[in-house]
Amino acid sequence: MLFVGIDISTQSATAVIINKDSLSLPSVVSIPYSSLQRFPSERGVLNNADATIAHADPRMFVEALIQLFSAIQTKGIDLSNVSAISGCAQQHGTVYLNSSFLSEISPAMASPDLATLPDRIGLMLSRPTAPIWMVPPPRERLKRAGHFHRRRVRGARRGCGWRGRSSGAHGVPPHGEICCWDVILMNSCAQGPQIRKFFKTDPDAYVRTARVHLISSFIASLLSGTDAPMGAPPLSDLTIRARRRAWD
Repeated sequence: MLFVGIDISTQSATAVIINKDSLSLPSVVSIPYSSLQRFPSERGVLNNADATIAHADPRMFVEALIQLFSAIQTKGIDLSNVSAISGCAQQHGTVYLNSSFLSEISPAMASPDLATLPDRIGLMLSRPTAPIWMVPPPRERLKRAGHFHRRRVRGARRGCGWRGRSSGAHGVPPHGEICCWDVILMNSCAQGPQIRKFFKTDPDAYVRTARVHLISSFIASLLSGTDAPMGAPPLSDLTIRARRRAWD
């Protein structure tokens, strides 16, 4: 019986395969992003003339995942013996998907045509690139985010269950639901400010966004062929329900 642990890191994708019966590590496989010729990058980061912008291509993560499992099979490991897969993403970032993702992710992952999978996933993106943690958001956005965070903490200490209003002005789409909101708000790599910046700088593309996934939950969606949920730790126990326009 085998278990696979996957890490989507800043410069590579790595899989560790554990044999439960012998408690041994049959294999450790790593795919550096720099080796993915279809999706050139500088150690996983897209080249940009603006030094304040650090983005990755979501299709790169798809290709890395394909090559990762191909490399596992090349080592003679029978994937049919895998009982469970666990994963994480040390590469912090957000992936923006249009409404076709909700209906097309399952048939796309069920298709044996892996060569075109990155391009098919690309058609599901409302934003072609994923902002990552390397560049902090502007200080004024962090100050505003920190203000909301402090209000919630003070309310929790009083035991009053503070609920802050949310609106389009704070990055919540008025038409749909964001399935993730990584609000480590005082951390400069927080995804909340990333989402808000997208809303402010490209509102048309933002309107076309049906889901915002963390890179970790994006990978989970690929592996499960579903619109995967977030885990509680990345969410900091906060979820935004845009239709109710309130914090949970």
